Amino acid sequence: MKRLLIGFIAIAATMAFMTPSYAAVGKFHDGPYTSSTSDSGTCGNDWALDLYARRFTANLPANGDGTYTVLERFTKGHFSTFAGQSPGACETGTHGATVKEGITGLFHGSFTIIVTNGTFDANGSCVKTDGQCTTAGWVEGFFGAGATYDVPKFHFVYTASGQGLILTQWVNADTGNTGDIANA
Repeated sequence: MKRLLIGFIAIAATMAFMTPSYAAVGKFHDGPYTSSTSDSGTCGNDWALDLYARRFTANLPANGDGTYTVLERFTKGHFSTFAGQSPGACETGTHGATVKEGITGLFHGSFTIIVTNGTFDANGSCVKTDGQCTTAGWVEGFFGAGATYDVPKFHFVYTASGQGLILTQWVNADTGNTGDIANA
């Protein structure tokens, strides 16, 4: 019996060293990080101040080409507009042109991030700028200072109602923009 128990312990110890850790395979989740930033529209002007929470999910291990795919979700988003050109004012086919100051609404969205030139570190931490965790700060903190990234896919939906608006939803996406948040 004693020999059998020692055998099971030896097998269990060997398997423990062979089992990949949570950080090596699967999904690594981090956040939320409360953030705020100005938001630019299709004309290049800042049309709103955004307040939201960032959440990151890294898919592990690395892709076959050595890159990593990370999904950054923007949740609990709120915006308040600046007076000027509406977010979709310079988009072909959009009917809006301007938005008044102080229009409020909600938004949510995501970035698909491809990280290159880095190695994932589950013990990393976001490198904050002005007290906030940004996309660049998160990539640097979890993949190293030499890591670079691209955002090939993004999708955001902004909505507001009432407040004298003639257009109440704007979709800003890599596949194209539609609608607007506009008073005139």
